[in-house]
Amino acid sequence: MRWDDDRAREHVARVETLLSTLDAITDEAARARAIETVQALIDLYGECLGRIMDRIAGTEAAAACAEDELVGHVLLVHDLHPLPVEQRIRRALEQAGQRDVELVGVEGRVARVRLPEGGTCCGSGAAAVEGILAVAAPEIERVDAIQPEPVSRKTLIPVEALLTPLRAGTGDGP
Repeated sequence: MRWDDDRAREHVARVETLLSTLDAITDEAARARAIETVQALIDLYGECLGRIMDRIAGTEAAAACAEDELVGHVLLVHDLHPLPVEQRIRRALEQAGQRDVELVGVEGRVARVRLPEGGTCCGSGAAAVEGILAVAAPEIERVDAIQPEPVSRKTLIPVEALLTPLRAGTGDGP
């Protein structure tokens, strides 16, 4: 029987806890072997996933794999996710109802977004966008929020011109 998403998340948390304890191994040789063993397993599974993704690339099956929360994150770990980071971010913002947040670009591990006028979205501004991106694009380490340019509200006729009397016949009014 397959795990539901909640059980998968619990297992991920357990694995993260176990991995964090590797540094506590006092015997350097044992710690090195344990870390090497874990890395060898990760590499082996990554190679297996890579071969699977090579065979299903461009198909609905590849998209379905990427859409699964657990599988999608494992694909990211191995740099095998079929969707580019920009597409994942735009999709996540749209799915979260943040159509007024614009992805300006991604450079390395930094995403730049333009917030709506007023600088807030989702109730708490850039922090909410960071939360959305943490799930959709965990490789992003920082979100730089760009505040929108203030809307210039130029008047057609400056107030000063209305208050300055015209000089009759001189042609040199305001």
